[in-house]
Amino acid sequence: CPAIVRLLGDMSPSYDAAAWNRLAKCYRDTLPGVALYAWLQAEQRQPSAWQHRAVAYQAYQVEDYATALAAWQKISLHDMSNEDLLAA
Repeated sequence: CPAIVRLLGDMSPSYDAAAWNRLAKCYRDTLPGVALYAWLQAEQRQPSAWQHRAVAYQAYQVEDYATALAAWQKISLHDMSNEDLLAA
């Protein structure tokens, strides 16, 4: 993670979803609010059930329940695991 943060830590809007995903994973535990921002950037660039799920869990962690709920609502029930259904 130190190398990723060093390379991507400037949070350039030109980064693709994969770069934002890497950055979010590095900040997930140490700076959860920054991680949420990174997940949101990745979701914006490449919307998918996986991205929505990442946003939902991270938003819940930082107690941004409105964002978490909005992310869960973007995922079809068919794409949710049992754990997702409980969390949603």
